[in-house]
Amino acid sequence: MNVHSPHESRYYLRVTVILVLVIVSLELLSFLLSPILPPQFELLDFFSELSVFCFALSWTFIIRKITNPRNRLVISIGIFFFALGALADIIDEFGLSHSLRSYAENMSLLIGFFLVSIGIRDWIKVTWVEQTEMIQRNSYLANHDALTGLLNRQSLKSTAGELLRHHDRPGNRNFIGMIFIDLDNFKTVNDTMGHHIGDALLIDVANRIRKCIRVTDFFYRLGGDEFVVLATEISKEEDIYLIARKIQKSIREPFTLENFLVSTTGSIGIALHPRDGMTVDDLLTNADFAMYEAKKTRNTIHFFSQNLSDLALERATLEKALRHSIDRQEFYLCYQPIVDHTGKPIAYEALARWNHPEHRKVGPDRFISIAEETGMISELGRFLVSRAVTDLNEYFLPRDPSTSLSVNISMKQFEDQGFIDQMVDLFRQSECDASHLILEITESVFMSRIDEFIRTIQPLLDLGVRFAIDDFGSGYSSLSYFQKLPVEFVKFDKSMIDQENRNSNSNKILLGLVDITQSVGKSVIIEGIENRDALAMFRTNSDVYFQGYYFGRPETISIDDVYPVGSLTGA
Repeated sequence: MNVHSPHESRYYLRVTVILVLVIVSLELLSFLLSPILPPQFELLDFFSELSVFCFALSWTFIIRKITNPRNRLVISIGIFFFALGALADIIDEFGLSHSLRSYAENMSLLIGFFLVSIGIRDWIKVTWVEQTEMIQRNSYLANHDALTGLLNRQSLKSTAGELLRHHDRPGNRNFIGMIFIDLDNFKTVNDTMGHHIGDALLIDVANRIRKCIRVTDFFYRLGGDEFVVLATEISKEEDIYLIARKIQKSIREPFTLENFLVSTTGSIGIALHPRDGMTVDDLLTNADFAMYEAKKTRNTIHFFSQNLSDLALERATLEKALRHSIDRQEFYLCYQPIVDHTGKPIAYEALARWNHPEHRKVGPDRFISIAEETGMISELGRFLVSRAVTDLNEYFLPRDPSTSLSVNISMKQFEDQGFIDQMVDLFRQSECDASHLILEITESVFMSRIDEFIRTIQPLLDLGVRFAIDDFGSGYSSLSYFQKLPVEFVKFDKSMIDQENRNSNSNKILLGLVDITQSVGKSVIIEGIENRDALAMFRTNSDVYFQGYYFGRPETISIDDVYPVGSLTGA
């Protein structure tokens, strides 16, 4: 179906109507003048020939714009008869009488006009319907979510704005409440069961929420797993809380999707107009802030208030900014040396930093957890590993061919099925010697599934990538898996050498753990060395490596100027 734009269709329709009116006027004028003027009068022939010209023009102009076969056929036949009637003078060559010629002319004109009228009428009707449907469809898609059929974010801006303006009338003491709903663990459902299950879950969630709200309320899907309910005429907080509570309970009930039993919950934030915002944007932002506060414990409801902690507001702001920070190249790497007992750097740990345009330098303790919760950790991790490999090739190895870089990898990244393949492709494309890269993992990555973990990382082991257990002593601290795991380094957590909790017995235990670790062929790195006292107990063990502020803080790529090779000897 060839559907023209409304402006183009109106243009063709206008020209068609003008042509038909000209043709009918010419033929009518010829008919009225024929009794008055003699048959041989040339003006009649001129009218007929001009009419034929208009018919030919109408055929070339109109028919090529009509795609419906029936309309094309009817109009073509009608124009043929019209032209035949207009050129009826040629019938004289066959010796027919004047009356018979007039009859044939009039019949041809009548049939032609009838057929053309039917064809153009149907064409106008079909074109008008098509245009109306197209306009309605475009309007619907512009204001509705394609998956659930709910009103979308654009519609929220317009409808909510109108509601707020109408609500702000003198004497109105009621509230308009915005309920912001975000599904917990929705990304896990998408990643483990497939996006088709995730879509089905969103549709069912939308259907359940519809049953929980009133006929006077408005329901929107903002995108992803975020929904908003705009509740009108709320007299007190308890009223909107009961609506939110009903929504929360309905989401908590398990969903049956393609023979899967899927469970999820909802974190809900609430903001009230005019108390929490005078505009749609303010209300949406504050409801979003309240939702993030609820997200801390999940499956809870939280009202926005000015007493929300600065940390919660900052966290919500950081998450929003994090979505675009990678594209804007706001992340960079700092490098902290790992040294031997002489103070010589044998490797550098790559530590991510975020140069936020407003918050300046943001540390990983503030953004890594956000990236993991929102599913952005995989994209961020790929970017940082790629950056580290580039720095290793272009900066570190040319200065010291024996050095290595270590990079932290989270459990979320290993859960991403494409992570290992992307790492392998990265090394092959960069032509980097993978033996100079150390991936640091925590015990939680492989606990209770050691065999599966080894199979997962085997392609990286085949390339020569080395592994280290990070933060040993802060979690499970099990030695039973040491012999089985293909790791080269064990990094003892800073908490194990914390001076405030040290005594002679704890020192003996720590040194014993170091000896056991080394006895099974693993190298030990002691983290958190900040002074000479922390270093003293390990002086007799020349096979231990160290990392901490005592040897150097994390620095940018100019680390070569800050920590010249061998400059820490005897530190």
